[in-house]
Amino acid sequence: MRIKRIGKSFIISYVAFFLLTISAAVVVIATQTSTTSLASSELETAETDAALKSKTVIRSGSSSDQNDIQKELSISATTVLKANGAGATSNIDEGGVLAFKDSTGTSTGSGGADTTTGTTHNDSTKKTTTTAPYIPPVTSSQSRSSLLEPSTGWKDFSQISLAQYTNNNVILSTSGEHGAIRVSCHANHFNFDDPIVYPGQSGKAHLHMFFGNTTADAYSTASSLQNTGDSTCQGGPLNRSSYWIPVLFDQNNQVRVPNYGLFYYKSGALHGQNIQAFPEGLRMIAGNASATTTAQNEAFYDWYCGSPITSGATQKGKTIPNCAPGTFLTLSLAFPNCWDGVNLDSANHKSHVAYSDWTQCPSSHPVPMPQVTYNIHWNNNDTYTGDWYLSSDSHGGHNVDGGTTTHGDWFGAWHPDAIEQIINNCTNANIDCKGGTISSTMRLNDQSSPWLSNIFDATVDPVTLTVNEALAY
Repeated sequence: MRIKRIGKSFIISYVAFFLLTISAAVVVIATQTSTTSLASSELETAETDAALKSKTVIRSGSSSDQNDIQKELSISATTVLKANGAGATSNIDEGGVLAFKDSTGTSTGSGGADTTTGTTHNDSTKKTTTTAPYIPPVTSSQSRSSLLEPSTGWKDFSQISLAQYTNNNVILSTSGEHGAIRVSCHANHFNFDDPIVYPGQSGKAHLHMFFGNTTADAYSTASSLQNTGDSTCQGGPLNRSSYWIPVLFDQNNQVRVPNYGLFYYKSGALHGQNIQAFPEGLRMIAGNASATTTAQNEAFYDWYCGSPITSGATQKGKTIPNCAPGTFLTLSLAFPNCWDGVNLDSANHKSHVAYSDWTQCPSSHPVPMPQVTYNIHWNNNDTYTGDWYLSSDSHGGHNVDGGTTTHGDWFGAWHPDAIEQIINNCTNANIDCKGGTISSTMRLNDQSSPWLSNIFDATVDPVTLTVNEALAY
């Protein structure tokens, strides 16, 4: 977080405003004397423009009594911020200040040294900030599954065949890479739900972004995911699994919609072993939504600048880097790949699974599974990313550097015939199955993105949404 107390900059801005107001008054008197009157509306506009130069943007860090409701959305004041980074245009003078409220309610300014941690932050890429209203979580007693159900009803897996959602444009590689499949998925809805952590409790969680099954919400179960919903992953309803992460906000407190996600299922460190299919109903979490430092986040993950449709992978780290416009921001998050063989879930949603070492699963979790890895890519053609943050970074008393609370949830709901093809023809065959390929004759059909016509076009404008717009989808 960018922390600096409001001091001289604010005073200078206030004096500038005072002098400008006096100047405006002199102009009015002069013009009245010359019988040419300045319309009151024009004067109000001039005063407003001057006042904007001394306003402060505040993102509240205070928590709520109502389930710690989304403090990251409790935003007040006006929308002006200094932007003097490369390629940026300045919207206010040098007196502009961005202020946050910490968990005690104390206002602090932007940039400089963090007064609590001593961390130095870079202010060179600040952009214009829009005002976002306080928005409480949307709760519902009706599931998305029932709301979205077609008139003909949902089809369960027994009514769906591989042939309906596959083609023969396969892409296979035997280049010596470990067995793997890449499946492209698109974000399709947003809500304050978490069916793993808060089952049946709509509006309880921080704001999440969901990929895959279009019906995922607080009321989702293994059965509902397997038997209802379309999917924005390749293969459509063959892959009704649900994948979700906390929403990513930019420095304007806007929801950033990723261009796309590549979801890997790999043999990885267990290359050459007999990888087993996921047990029906398995769910798990990777990462730590409560972390206050990256050392407390045990997940295997990285943030970096770059993507498959740009180039390279620079500035890798455990917090969100300051990627230059046009380079793309990427999150890579790997899930545990060993199961205890008994439990489909656990109290902390992690203990029933474990990460392997470089050769095998631990004796406590002896069953090897494909390693699920999220690779999610955001277009940043319009801005640097140094001030971006996750909904969980600024929620329930948290106020930590962007990316500190990185985590993801996975709730499996593959068509059994499809996952069998993946295990036999990709993961255990040491074949790199690209582009949704699941065998030598079958490739999962592509699915369209709700927001982007061409997800692989690095030149398209980024998609940003207000929270209201995100929740309405």
